[in-house]
Order: sequence, then structure tokens, then C-alpha cells
Amino acid sequence: MCIRDRKYAFRDSDCDKHKVYEKKIIELEHKLNENFIKSSKDREQAEKDMYNLKRQIVELQGDLKLKDSSISALKSQLESAKKEIEKLKKELIGKDAVLPCLLYTSDAADDLLCVDLGGRRIIKKK
Repeated sequence: MCIRDRKYAFRDSDCDKHKVYEKKIIELEHKLNENFIKSSKDREQAEKDMYNLKRQIVELQGDLKLKDSSISALKSQLESAKKEIEKLKKELIGKDAVLPCLLYTSDAADDLLCVDLGGRRIIKKK
């Protein structure tokens, strides 16, 4: 070997190290590609999940708007019914009339012909 070639010459141990480094580089590139593919798949799945969640949110918001409008319609119908009931009460009873109050006791439930008000049973004769 010429002296000028000596600085460019590799020893066997240098060649072995070079091969080991090349092998490690190839392994790392392979792992990097695997991780990239895996992360790409994970990202695609995450994007699909996100799309599905957004679609569900939009559907739920639509359902909520429908229910809100249904509730509003029912509230207005209830108010109309209350007003109609008050109007009918005034027509049937009159403004100054007193509404009757029904008394219910256990004896009244047992026997529809009499009511126990003071511990004694009132018996009606037929």
C-alpha cells in the first residue's frame, strides 16, 4: 500500500463498524416507516371517529331543535287549554258562584250512602 493511500484505507474493524452502523440505520429506517404507517392508520381512524362524532352532534342538535319546537307548541296548547277552562268555568258557574268542595273519608269509600264525620256512623234508613 502506498503511503498516500494510507489515510483513506480502512481497517477491518472500521469496515465491521461501518456495516453495523449501516445495519442499524436500516433497522431504524424500517422502524420509522412502521411507526409512520401505524401513526397514519391511527390518524385516519381518529379522523373517522372525529367525523362520526361531529355527525352525531349535528343529528343531536337537530333532534334538540325539533324537541324544543315541540315543547313550545305543547306549552302554547296548554296555555290555550287553561284559558278555555277558565272561560268555561266562568260561563258555567258565574263570577260570584262558589265552587263546591267534596269531602272524602274512608267510610265514604266503604259505603256511598253515608259519611263519618265524628267517629259515629250515620245510618240512613231506606
